[in-house]
Amino acid sequence: MFLVLFLVIFFRYVRINYNILWTLNKLKTPALVEELDTGLFTLNICIPCLREQSIIEKTISELLSCFKIVNVRIYVVTTSKENSEKTENYHYLEELAWSICKREKSFSICEKYNHLFDREELIWICEKYQSEEFKDVLASIQAIYSDKKTTYETVVESIKINNWKNVILLEEKNDTSCMASQVNYCWKTINNESSEKSPNDYFMVYNADCKPSTDLEASLVKEIKANEYPDVLQLIRVYTLNYSQYSGIIGHYLKGSALYQSRWSLGYEYPMLKRTSDNWKKQSFMFKLRSRYMIGHGMTFRMDFYGQMGKLNEKTNLEDLYTGYLLSCLKIPIIPILAIENTLNPSTIYSLFNQKMTWFSGMFDVFNYKNYYKKNHKENYYRLRSYYFTICFLIRDTFSWLFGPSILIICLLLSFTKLPYFLLLSTLITANACFCLLLQYQLMERNLINKKKYNWLFTAIGVVFYSFTRNLPALTFILKKIKIKNYKKYKTDR
Repeated sequence: MFLVLFLVIFFRYVRINYNILWTLNKLKTPALVEELDTGLFTLNICIPCLREQSIIEKTISELLSCFKIVNVRIYVVTTSKENSEKTENYHYLEELAWSICKREKSFSICEKYNHLFDREELIWICEKYQSEEFKDVLASIQAIYSDKKTTYETVVESIKINNWKNVILLEEKNDTSCMASQVNYCWKTINNESSEKSPNDYFMVYNADCKPSTDLEASLVKEIKANEYPDVLQLIRVYTLNYSQYSGIIGHYLKGSALYQSRWSLGYEYPMLKRTSDNWKKQSFMFKLRSRYMIGHGMTFRMDFYGQMGKLNEKTNLEDLYTGYLLSCLKIPIIPILAIENTLNPSTIYSLFNQKMTWFSGMFDVFNYKNYYKKNHKENYYRLRSYYFTICFLIRDTFSWLFGPSILIICLLLSFTKLPYFLLLSTLITANACFCLLLQYQLMERNLINKKKYNWLFTAIGVVFYSFTRNLPALTFILKKIKIKNYKKYKTDR
């Protein structure tokens, strides 16, 4: 039994690493943009924002520089929720002032108060005011907090300074808004206001914390043309944009999380989408059997199809997961765009746990998918067999996430009494670390990780430690779900 478990896990590692090599080989530089005839469509990019004032200007600027031929309009969608949260969080400033006066470590302060200021701002505040009296510290940070611009105010100023003609700022007046409601609000605004509508126009959801690939325009156009204006496309991404900024023991742990998530994206998500879209092109019966899901960043829809689909579901916590389920039911292929985007990985343990808890919480909502689907797509009820495929599809990954690390730890403890088993498990742990280090090297070669000197040994230790503890956010969510009635985890929790 022990040997079988070892072989299953080992070959899973090998398969994922093989998929990464296969993916990176597929993602070669596409045709030059100048060689592509774009002409017939407009790309509307929606950037839903909540407390993104420190990065939004750079993201817009980089997106605009990526598109030289395609007609692009960028819609930045803020929400009044940001203003209400700013008011609600004001009382935390007193706690922050006490923490500074007590000379708490900066990483601890960043963990507790990242909903008030960005990490860099908190570090600067700690260094500047740690030697002052409580009263002076409180007055200073209250002034800084009050003067802090919202995302809306930041974008207004940026549009004026940079004279951006094709950047449109929208604000959803909704204090309980979510990403899905912001995206739906954006699509509705575009659909109502566009005087010249083309059935081939596209609508892309883009996260503010991402860096666009230099191949984005060429890859997008190439896939749209090759697939004759498909209904849905999907960008993929890795999580190493701030990889070089990590330092210390916690930094190595966060590097491990970044490599793990990037490995999942390249070794699982892209191959999943690529194989199902290939099955669709071949009209294979396997296309009907394969469930798939979407990723929030880079969801791209033809404008008319987005309306026919019923827009994004605002009731579920992970709208991208449900959208993938919906497309599986409707037998709509998801065409992957052959460009690797880069995004920020959480900068603190606290924010990392919040992110993983949110993602895991979406698994629980899958049991409500049938009701969501029946409400909006009664005429296609017979396709609900996809519901059961999706259940199995998600439960498999849920069990792997939830119990994988625990099984490894138990086996490791039991193996101390039997040397051969201990050697096998040590081999497994070493292989896991080596595969992640290989991925680090591959991403460095593609400039997705800054080329600098890294302590490979400590990074490997960080990978191993993360692999044994990556189920803690999931277990924490389950415990809170049991302890707190009607407990929910929202994407905006930080």
